Amino acid sequence: REFVEAHVLPVAADADRLVAMEIPDYKSALKELAQSSRLPPPKYVIVSETGPEHAKIFTVEARLGRELISQADGTSKKAAEQGAARGILERLRSLA
Repeated sequence: REFVEAHVLPVAADADRLVAMEIPDYKSALKELAQSSRLPPPKYVIVSETGPEHAKIFTVEARLGRELISQADGTSKKAAEQGAARGILERLRSLA
């Protein structure tokens, strides 16, 4: 409980402010949030690639620490990463 109150809830309050601003670059916002909260940088992993070469769908998983994980699909790796970063920011916002 002490860890959550000291580390997660302040980050959640910042995430609430960032998502409310409707930031176009969620990866940068998540990275800045992690840096300002002294958390490790978010990590992005391609989970899968489906579809034909000319119309691939990428599934990317974003991780912020051990607890915050989000997956998103996109027609490019960048779009999928943005969606996954947004998912983590929205999860943090719901904790605030």
